[in-house]
Amino acid sequence: MGLSDSTYIRRFFSLYSNEEKEKVRGHAFYLTDYLSAMLPEGTAYLAVVRSPHPGASFTKIDTTKAEKVKGVIRVITARDIPNNTSFGRGKALGQLILGENKVRYVGEPVALIVAESCEAITEGLKNISIDWKPTKLSESEVVQTIHHKVGHPSHETFKQVQTPFRFPSLQTRYLEAECGWVKFEKDNLEFHIGAFLSESQRVWVSQVLGLPISHILSKESPLGGQ
Repeated sequence: MGLSDSTYIRRFFSLYSNEEKEKVRGHAFYLTDYLSAMLPEGTAYLAVVRSPHPGASFTKIDTTKAEKVKGVIRVITARDIPNNTSFGRGKALGQLILGENKVRYVGEPVALIVAESCEAITEGLKNISIDWKPTKLSESEVVQTIHHKVGHPSHETFKQVQTPFRFPSLQTRYLEAECGWVKFEKDNLEFHIGAFLSESQRVWVSQVLGLPISHILSKESPLGGQ
């Protein structure tokens, strides 16, 4: 057992890590479980249109049919964002809010659907058309061969397992629900999410939307996800 393993175990079984325990056991309470009970009246719903490809280019997102679906308020793409500034360490390779002309992993967001109900969201998603041109993937690279020993050398059951480790195509893994809501009033955005926005995140959001950072507010919500 490595140091990180033992540190995590101590944290997991600590009296101060109830959040992790609830999530692992499937008992965590998420906003999406009880939307009607938790959301303020009149709240619009939002869904993310994500790439089904680990790498692809596209030239057009046809939202015409989706925008005609009853209950759909708006479909948002990269061209609708005032300043689609990337975030991350390397600006050139950073993550855009919504992908423009290309995607680099399965799940990369390319559009948003805003609607009056979950039913309208579902129907709207079915009616968005994207002219994907998938990128040809290279063969999985063998990074190294892993050697793992099982048992004690002096025991007859001792054996050594050897297997090549291949680097898979880059994909995101969504381990918990993305949930929360945002209140928009008098040019102020008030985020109700599972964790406070960091100062760098607030600066980034203000730059993207062209709002003063003082107008980007955050209130922690006692709900899973962020």
